[in-house]
Amino acid sequence: MMSLLSAFTKHFREVFGRPEWDSLLGERLCRLKQGNMSVAEYALQFRTLAAASGWNEQALITTYRQGLDPRVRLHLAAYEDSMGLKKFIQLSIRFVTRMQLCLEEHQSQPAATTATAQSGPVSHPEHADDAMQLELSDISSAERQWEQQRRLAQNCCFYCGSSGHFVAKCPLRPARELVSTLFPTQNIRKPLSILVSLTTHDSCASATALLDSGSARNFISGALCHQLQLPTATTPKVYQVHVVTGKPLRQVRHQVGPLHLQIGVMHMEEIFLMVLENSTADVVLGHPWLEQHDPILSWRTGEILRWGHQCFEGCFPERPSPRPSRPHNLQVHTTSMESPLEARSVNIPACYSHFRDVFCPKKASKLPPHRPWDCAIDLIPGEPVPKGRIYSLTLPEEKTMEEYIKEALAQGYIRPSTSPAASSFFFVAKKDGDLRPCIDY
Repeated sequence: MMSLLSAFTKHFREVFGRPEWDSLLGERLCRLKQGNMSVAEYALQFRTLAAASGWNEQALITTYRQGLDPRVRLHLAAYEDSMGLKKFIQLSIRFVTRMQLCLEEHQSQPAATTATAQSGPVSHPEHADDAMQLELSDISSAERQWEQQRRLAQNCCFYCGSSGHFVAKCPLRPARELVSTLFPTQNIRKPLSILVSLTTHDSCASATALLDSGSARNFISGALCHQLQLPTATTPKVYQVHVVTGKPLRQVRHQVGPLHLQIGVMHMEEIFLMVLENSTADVVLGHPWLEQHDPILSWRTGEILRWGHQCFEGCFPERPSPRPSRPHNLQVHTTSMESPLEARSVNIPACYSHFRDVFCPKKASKLPPHRPWDCAIDLIPGEPVPKGRIYSLTLPEEKTMEEYIKEALAQGYIRPSTSPAASSFFFVAKKDGDLRPCIDY
C-alpha cells in the first residue's frame, strides 16, 4: 500500500505539480523560435531548455513544431507526433538538409532545366488543371498542404503542378508587370537663384530670383507683391500657367511695373512682372529675360560670370568722364603720382648744387623712416568706413592704373589689402596727352 501511495504521489506531482524553477524555462520555451537560425541550431537550444523544463514529451513536440520555420512546419504537417521528440527533431533536420541539397542541385543546372522545358509541349496531368492551382483553388487546407508536398517531392511546378519546369518558367503563369523603382537621390540640388533688389518710388526690398529657362514670362510672387504694397494692373488677356507635365496650375490676370531691378553692383533695368499667386520663389526670371540679357552662368556656383553685349549699352550706368585739367578744379587734398623711373632732365642752379641729392627722383620716392613723433590716424569707433565706387575704365585708363599700382607696390607706397575702404581714383590729362593718376583722400 505504501509503495502504491508513493507512486501515486510521485505521478500526481509530475502531472499537476508546478515547481518554481519551471515558470521561467517554460516562458523561454514558448518564446523560442527558429527565425534566422538553422534547424540544427534551433534544435540544440530547444533540447537544452527542454532537459531542465520537466515538460512531458507531447508538450515538447507541440512547442518544437510551433517554433519551426513556417515552410518547414508545412512539410512536417503530415507526420504524427507519436514518433517521439527525438525522432521528430531528427526528421526535421534530415528534411531541411535534403531540401537544401535539392535546391543546390537544381540551381547548378539551369540550362538543362530550360532546355527540357522548351524541348516540346508540356504535358498537363489531370491534377494540373486550374482547379489545382494553389493560389486560386477551393480545396481544403489539408489537401493544399498535401499537394504542396507532392509538388516539392516530385520537383513539379508550384503553379500548374506539371513536371519539367519550375514556377519561374511556367508557360501557364501570366506575365507580371515590371515596375521601375526610382530611388531618391541624396544630393538634392537647389534651383539656380540669384539675389536681386526691387525698388519702387517709395520702397526697396531684396529678393531671391529663380532663373528658369522653361518659364515663358517673368513673375513675382503674390506674397511679395502684397508685402511691398505694389499697385497691380489687369493684363490685356488672361494667361493660363501649365507645369512641366502639362497640368494647368493657375491663371494669371495681373502685373506690376515698371520696377527698378538691380543685380549686383552695376546691372540695373526697368522690368514688368506678372503676379503669380502661391509661388515659392519671390521672383521668376524666365526665358524672355535670359534671351534679352544673354548672361553666362556658372552652374557650379550659381553666379553670373558675364553679361551680354547689349547690357553695356542699356543696363550699366555711364562711367564718369575725366575731370578737366584746369588747375582751379583740383582739390587741395588730392595727391598725384609721377613715375620715378622716368628719365627727366632737371636744371639745378649752381647755388643749389650741393643739394643735388634732394632733386634725385629715386631718392625722393623713398618714404622717410618712422620717428617717435609720427602722428597716428585714429578711426572714430562705430563710424561707417567709407567705401569707394566701382566704375568702368577705358583701355588707356586701365593701362595707366596698372602701371601706377605696380610702381607704387614696388616703392612701398601701397600694399595689398582686402579692406572695403577705398578712396576715389581718377585721372587728369597731361599736356602731352598722357594721363596722370590721382587719388582723392
